[in-house]
Amino acid sequence: MLKKFQEENTKLNSKITGLSAEKDKLDKEKTDLTNKNKELTTEKENLTKEKTELTNKNAELQKQVKELEQSQ
Repeated sequence: MLKKFQEENTKLNSKITGLSAEKDKLDKEKTDLTNKNKELTTEKENLTKEKTELTNKNAELQKQVKELEQSQ
C-alpha cells in the first residue's frame, strides 16, 4: 500500500515539475509578447505622428499651388 502511494507521489511530483516548466515557458512568452506589443505601439504612434505631419504639409503645399495658379 505504501509503495502505491509513493509511486503516485512520484508521478504527481513529475507532473508538477512539468507544469512548472510549462508555466515558466509561458511566462517568458508573455513577457516577450508584452515587450513586442510595446514596441509596436510606439512604432504605430510614431507613424501616426509622421502621417499627420505629412498630411498637414501636403495640405499647405496644395494651398500654395492654388495660390500660384490663381496669381498667374
